[in-house]
Amino acid sequence: DPRGEDETCPYLPGGAPQTAAIAFKDLISLSIIRLGKVAVKSSVVKAFYQEENIGKENAKPSLGALIDEVLSGVIGNAVDNVERANLAQIALHQVHRSGGSELFWHDMINVCGNGLFGKDPDLSDAAKGVYVTIFALLANVVKVASGKVRTSETGLLPRDKSAKNLALELLLHFIEYWSDEQEAVVGMEISSTTHSGRSVSTDTMAFAVRRMVLPCMLGNTRAAILDKSIF
Repeated sequence: DPRGEDETCPYLPGGAPQTAAIAFKDLISLSIIRLGKVAVKSSVVKAFYQEENIGKENAKPSLGALIDEVLSGVIGNAVDNVERANLAQIALHQVHRSGGSELFWHDMINVCGNGLFGKDPDLSDAAKGVYVTIFALLANVVKVASGKVRTSETGLLPRDKSAKNLALELLLHFIEYWSDEQEAVVGMEISSTTHSGRSVSTDTMAFAVRRMVLPCMLGNTRAAILDKSIF
């Protein structure tokens, strides 16, 4: 934000688009900071209940109960992984659709977001809402960064090139900020048992980043060859 360098000029050189980009970047930063706070709070609550149930966990279960628990865990994890992959594929399909802004946000929040993060038992309702919001922001940035760039006789159209560069910068900011926040949360020693803040939703978000960002990077190969600024 160059406005801090020159107090006599309160306006940005890029006008409204640059103002909107800075505001969107701040929204990403604040949302990820809030995510770290609710993740730590949820992990503290989980560690508290784990300490309460230490005596119960020491009791030896019967063979039938042990087999049932193992089978339920294996089947449940398999079903969750398939559902997570399907929802990520739906999100990726919506990313590559043209137009439909209202429908896009509706699907990212109510269909894909709630489907991916709404069933995590370790998160409060507020934490689930933060995860859904961050996922929708990620999907929106990936959508803009995956857009096609039109060409003219002089090269790429400036409007398309600027939008793609801006989206790629926001995507880089998202990944770096989220990675740093997760390292701080997971590395915290919540209790004497060194319980980390890692949850199912953390793994789900990491899966979503891999599933959506990598195709976006590969899809920009042609534009990167045409223009070195995108590369």
